[in-house]
Amino acid sequence: MQLLRSFADGRTPTHPRRGANRARQLGPSMRGRTGERRGGVSRSSKGLGRMLKTVSLQIVLVIVVAALGSLYWGTPGARDILLGGLACAVPNVLFARLLARAGRQSSQAFVAAFLLGEFLKLALTLFCLMAIVRWLTPAHWEALLLGIITALHAPWLMALSRRRENRIHAEQGVQSDTRPGS
Repeated sequence: MQLLRSFADGRTPTHPRRGANRARQLGPSMRGRTGERRGGVSRSSKGLGRMLKTVSLQIVLVIVVAALGSLYWGTPGARDILLGGLACAVPNVLFARLLARAGRQSSQAFVAAFLLGEFLKLALTLFCLMAIVRWLTPAHWEALLLGIITALHAPWLMALSRRRENRIHAEQGVQSDTRPGS
């Protein structure tokens, strides 16, 4: 029981009968708190990489759709697509940074940071969209909405591609790590 308590507290465990040698054998790869190092790579750095990859996909998709939209609406339409997409992507970058920083803390701090970050992300997105409408007056509302929709669908595309990748690995017999923090 003492061994379980020491894991829950985040301390290096010592077994009452085996002494400190057991604690040295477990080593740093057995630490259990979120954000502590596991096998040389922290969970928060892996999560940050995945989140930044998703935001990069958002920005790339918005640029591609803006280039295609410029063929239909011209330069003002491409500008509106970019503005709508960036109004959603920029708050996501800030949200990813906040979660990466909170990932090194306790699980309660992570949940609090997630809720606060999600609220701030939505508020900042809404503020950006209101500023675009008020000061830049979109030439094409459809283009602005297309940019927003494109940016909001990128995380779903990322999740579907990861699911497909896991399915392919399963068919090939490759063990893939599907835990949320990996």
